[in-house]
Amino acid sequence: MVSNGLKKIRNKHGMSISELARRANVNRMTITNIENMKTTPNLDTVIAICKVFEMK
Repeated sequence: MVSNGLKKIRNKHGMSISELARRANVNRMTITNIENMKTTPNLDTVIAICKVFEMK
């Protein structure tokens, strides 16, 4: 699941929800809602998050 993976990788990098949101240029609640499985991220959000963590 995206939510579990996101939280694990964010914690592995020692990054707060606010910092990830700022770097990905999304709202902090977007990250929170993804991690809490309240929403599924759209493609643009997934791409932005991947860029933060330098994933391809």
